[in-house]
Amino acid sequence: MKGIIITTCLLFSYIILYATHPIVKNGDTVAKSSFSITPSMQQFTPKNIYQVSGIYIDASPGLSTIINNNISDIWNSENKLGYNLNVGYFRSLSSWMKVKLGIGFSSYSTNLTGSGEIQSSELKDIDNDTYIETLTLSNAVYKINPMYVSVPLIVEFGNPNLNKIGYYVDFGIEYSYMINEKNKVEGTFSTQGEYPQWGVTLSEIPELGFYSARNLDSQLNLQKSNYSVRGGAGITIPISGVVIFKIGLTGYLGLKDIGNKKNGNTDLGTLSQQTYEFRSKYINNPLAASSGSKTIYTGIEFGFYISKHVK
Repeated sequence: MKGIIITTCLLFSYIILYATHPIVKNGDTVAKSSFSITPSMQQFTPKNIYQVSGIYIDASPGLSTIINNNISDIWNSENKLGYNLNVGYFRSLSSWMKVKLGIGFSSYSTNLTGSGEIQSSELKDIDNDTYIETLTLSNAVYKINPMYVSVPLIVEFGNPNLNKIGYYVDFGIEYSYMINEKNKVEGTFSTQGEYPQWGVTLSEIPELGFYSARNLDSQLNLQKSNYSVRGGAGITIPISGVVIFKIGLTGYLGLKDIGNKKNGNTDLGTLSQQTYEFRSKYINNPLAASSGSKTIYTGIEFGFYISKHVK
């Protein structure tokens, strides 16, 4: 996180050093300008003056989550704060269209909370006897916060220019690779088994996998890679003869299931595979143990386009 803050400060310093006067194509004249909007705008010709190429910086704080419609209704998902930060190169294909390629960092955060009883259908225990299990979650909380390094490829349409307020609409794809799998687990679970053929209910028998107040599994095991589509829209404001400021809304939707479903049976010799498969969606992290975990993010986007080449 310190590295990200330092990098951002250096990039904003570069804006100040870089913002002198632009190199103008086709013989047009654009006078040297400062960060005062009014003086610089008075010296532009009336036509649309747009940036040909340069660097861009985007940052967007917002709400993030990892959704999974296949997890049990006992789990409640909470949206948490996340962020996206990108820097890269842009190239205008015309006054209305540009392509952007960059590198960035992103963070998604979700809390899953659950309490209550879950009853299975008929299961087989380790002795191959039939029983019905009751699993009880007590104040279970999974705090999940994966962080990624990402490569976005974006196409933007609009009229960002250097002599008036404009607008933009963009869409693109993004590849992300997880660099930090943060996960914190709280709470316990207990299990008991009802054997209807004998009319008994067994509890606190570790030999058969029945426990009281046992800790939840702390492993997360998400996929390392993620693919997302993104889109955004907003306005652009010229700051100087080489800098345009942008602000708007943005959203990301993950396309790939990031749960790898590889949580292992930690009670080998105690639980049958059938019993483990029932429990794994509750005692293991449900976003990893159940298929269908995808990232979602919405936020406020702001940033800068910086260039010495205008047209």
